[in-house]
Amino acid sequence: IEIFKTGGAEKLAQEYEVAFLGKVPIDPQIVQAGDDGKPFIIYYPESKPAAAFTTIVDRLTEMLKV
Repeated sequence: IEIFKTGGAEKLAQEYEVAFLGKVPIDPQIVQAGDDGKPFIIYYPESKPAAAFTTIVDRLTEMLKV
């Protein structure tokens, strides 16, 4: 569900010369999992938001390798 304008974070990342790590689609199951104390990425591993979280973590991991 797109409830916000898109592209703002990417533009800011370019402006401040920092890496844009990605975006996570809004999914009501994220809220429900959080309220239930369940890690979203573990309970819904096949979802688009879980894939986005995984991509962001992978990018961070790569960036932190020296």
